[in-house]
Amino acid sequence: MAIVTIDWHPDARHLRRWGIITAIALGAVGATFRFVDWGVFAAARPLAPYLWGFGAFALVTAGTGTRAGLPAYWAWMAFAWAVGTTLGTVALGAVFYGVVTPMGVVARLLGRDRLELRPAQGSRSMWRPLPERRHDPERQF
Repeated sequence: MAIVTIDWHPDARHLRRWGIITAIALGAVGATFRFVDWGVFAAARPLAPYLWGFGAFALVTAGTGTRAGLPAYWAWMAFAWAVGTTLGTVALGAVFYGVVTPMGVVARLLGRDRLELRPAQGSRSMWRPLPERRHDPERQF
């Protein structure tokens, strides 16, 4: 079961819409890289012509809705899938090993046993009797 499904055989309307949106988005990102003088984008300045070129190629081929735009669409979708999968895996790993694992280590060092996996003091069995509670049928939860 895939979490993300990619339409590898889009119809003309979908292909046309993708070509126009991609051209606009890559044009804006390329303009930001090229003309905005922030220190963050200084290293990305040489990428602007490549982004504009791919955006123009997508607009000319896929923007017409013909099958000539399929190679650009396929390349973009494969790139987007690879980047999304990689970043998602890295983000989940960072949260797990940066947040969940340290919390578990600290809980273990403090002797916390929320699942009650250790036997009771002086007992050879894992059985623990439930505390005496008065059953109230109107308050089931």
